[in-house]
Amino acid sequence: MKDLLNQFGLNDKEIAVYLATLELGDSSIGAIETLTGLHRQLIYNAADSLAKQGLMKIKRQGGRKRFVPAPPDTFEELAIQKLEQAREITKKLEEAKQAANFTS
Repeated sequence: MKDLLNQFGLNDKEIAVYLATLELGDSSIGAIETLTGLHRQLIYNAADSLAKQGLMKIKRQGGRKRFVPAPPDTFEELAIQKLEQAREITKKLEEAKQAANFTS
């Protein structure tokens, strides 16, 4: 599992935090810290990164942060988005290449 998540682009700390929250559900920093053994700041950093990637939601509840993992199918949705972006980039590069060949 960890190898697959690493191939998707997650680092070891992001993987640990995502898998912990997937197991725990809506989680506190303390629960994630206990399960992963990571220092709190490393958890916050990983959670922020996961949130930017669309793989975690961070919410405030009673003045404290709670961490909620995105559903596993989010990985497939993100991969589809990246594939669509790659196709668009390829199309534009091919158009630029053809335009350059006509002006040479």
